[in-house]
Amino acid sequence: MSEHKREIRSEQQAQRQLKRSLEKLSSVWIPCNQQLVKELLAEVKSSGGATDLFIKKLRSDIGIYTGVIRYLAEKNYLSDKEPEKAIKSLKKGDLEAALNYCLTLSKGTLSEAKDFQLAVFQKCLTAAVTSEHLAEEHNIEPSLTFSTSVLSQLGEIIISWLYPGLFQQALSSAKDELSFKESIDKLIGFSPKALAIALISKWGLMPEIRYALGDNDILSETFGIDAEVEHIGTALEKLCKTAEVFAAVVTPTYPTPSKEKYESARAQVSKALGGEAGLKKLAQEIYQYCQRYSQYCPEALNIAQLNKNIEESAKPDPSSMLVANRYIKYLPEEQARVLTSWYKSLGGREVIRENVEMLIKKIIPEAGFMSGCIFLLDPDGGILRPRLAIGRSKLTDYLPVAVLDSSTPSPILFAWRARSAIMEEEVTFNDKVISYVAGTIGQIQRTGVLYLEFNPEESGFPGSQAILRFKALRQALEDCLNLI
Repeated sequence: MSEHKREIRSEQQAQRQLKRSLEKLSSVWIPCNQQLVKELLAEVKSSGGATDLFIKKLRSDIGIYTGVIRYLAEKNYLSDKEPEKAIKSLKKGDLEAALNYCLTLSKGTLSEAKDFQLAVFQKCLTAAVTSEHLAEEHNIEPSLTFSTSVLSQLGEIIISWLYPGLFQQALSSAKDELSFKESIDKLIGFSPKALAIALISKWGLMPEIRYALGDNDILSETFGIDAEVEHIGTALEKLCKTAEVFAAVVTPTYPTPSKEKYESARAQVSKALGGEAGLKKLAQEIYQYCQRYSQYCPEALNIAQLNKNIEESAKPDPSSMLVANRYIKYLPEEQARVLTSWYKSLGGREVIRENVEMLIKKIIPEAGFMSGCIFLLDPDGGILRPRLAIGRSKLTDYLPVAVLDSSTPSPILFAWRARSAIMEEEVTFNDKVISYVAGTIGQIQRTGVLYLEFNPEESGFPGSQAILRFKALRQALEDCLNLI
């Protein structure tokens, strides 16, 4: 059998296995705390609706939280609404029906849960709460981020209950996060992400959530999607991924991501929460959410260790940011040495002018980019304004760019709209022929564009290396300016 035919057969088997799993889910759901359902029913009876306290209790149980959202989807109550707003809009009778629906579909009981199944719940809540705090820094509705984070982890949670033996086998044999994901795919036949998307693609979720989860149906419609939807969806995706990496490391007994991925996530979370005080507050909030699960197996949900792990992550230092910048290795040896030394001078959350000056006047030009500019977004006017000239450039060499103006295309506008850094060689810009690399700055919330010009002959490196060098320098700029 040819390799092509084997790939086709493997894909067909995966699709059949995925279909069987979806059929199983037609009549069952994640276990829920039945006592909590009764408490919520009593609260609805007395209040007549979903209060803020009701939502907070609902969030503490993934089975009930996602079960209610599933009920809303089946009744066509979501209608592109934010899930929690849709829940709050329910009348008393519908809310009671949604809670009873969770009891009817619940598969097994939490008292039968294995340690690893409870750990998955803890990781999910840790990521969701963390993503909510990250959202507050970026003017994104925190409740939207919470629900998106939970839904993005739904596939993994379901697999841990539908296929506990295989899930545990993958968990016990995994050396790290990557090998764990590879084992799941191999043992089950499909990825947790594929299961989640297949399940919720017809739920009527708002397009921002579908975009963030990687729903191919919505991605294929990108050309017709509103720019704001794409912007929020992209930010949601990045926020949730950052929070999940952070949660995987601080959750005891869970496979850890690579050191580079974790250091990047840890630095972003620490910056967003304001360091040690903010992270302690985060630990307390996660503890409150996980309390109900911990009663089933205090040993499995090691809250004390979780708190300790989170508090330890509150100690950012320049060396951790250096580790997170995985592109430094693509710089020439001397420039890599200089940038490594420069990282040691970074001042935590404080922006030091001398560090910025050294980066734009010495390090970037010596890396082969002799000209360029940092454009920052003026949110009131939707204008990208030139703020810092790089190398031999002057601010007067560049003009402001309106992000919604397509009549005058420019590299800065192209970069702002692109999902990753872009490069062009020998193109005309500002009445001269140049080669450039450009990309947005701010890993989660776009705050501007870094635009760098290079001459392949003068710089001594081919265009194929330009983007890799650019990414190392952009990461350094974001670290220097405390952008996340």
